[in-house]
Amino acid sequence: MNRAPARIAVANLPGAALLRGGRSQRKPVNIQPTAPGGGISKVVNGNRVVVTDQFPSSQTQPGLGSLVSGVSDIAFIGSTLYAITAGSGCSHGVPDTVNGVFRVSSNGHISMVANLSAFQVAHPVANREPDDFEPDGTWYSMIAVRGDLYAIEPNHGELDKITTSGQISRVVDISASQGHIVPTAVDYHGNFLRRELEPFPDRVRLVEGPQDQPERLHRARGLRADDGYRPRVR
Repeated sequence: MNRAPARIAVANLPGAALLRGGRSQRKPVNIQPTAPGGGISKVVNGNRVVVTDQFPSSQTQPGLGSLVSGVSDIAFIGSTLYAITAGSGCSHGVPDTVNGVFRVSSNGHISMVANLSAFQVAHPVANREPDDFEPDGTWYSMIAVRGDLYAIEPNHGELDKITTSGQISRVVDISASQGHIVPTAVDYHGNFLRRELEPFPDRVRLVEGPQDQPERLHRARGLRADDGYRPRVR
């Protein structure tokens, strides 16, 4: 019997809503926790199946749009599922939790691979924005490349590498050369590509250079599907 392939989605709201997909230095005055409720689901033959619902999530107050954060992205290395969180930590109103990369087992059990909240406290970027600073970060996009994970964080402005053994290293501090441009997505096509909160495709840029050198940015114009570039759709 042939089975339809499962589609994986991120679910951060309590209940059945389905979405695709250190110590705090700030009081969570505009955040309300909704933990537990963050999780991951898959869709098989049109039916939603919960993979795990063990992640915390948080939500801003209605005056700020009731924005929900929880599991922000997933990636596979081999058959192992990894998830990255954006709505954890005391700066998101969820104490005793941290943003991080987690391994998800076949039975839905989650185990932390890397503590991203602690890493950001210990390794601050050069140019954070005081009026829009989230100590625990708001990690948005994660990809797997050659057996390692790479994640981009828009609030601080950084691209980091996370190994499956939990080692974290900075690939580039985007804020050092670009300021607070809010880089939100990362992809890999021979080089790392990233984009910020501006129209596609004019602001798709190549990310090059080691962490101790300024980021070299080039407009990646003219990329087409027949060039082999496939942007991820989230």
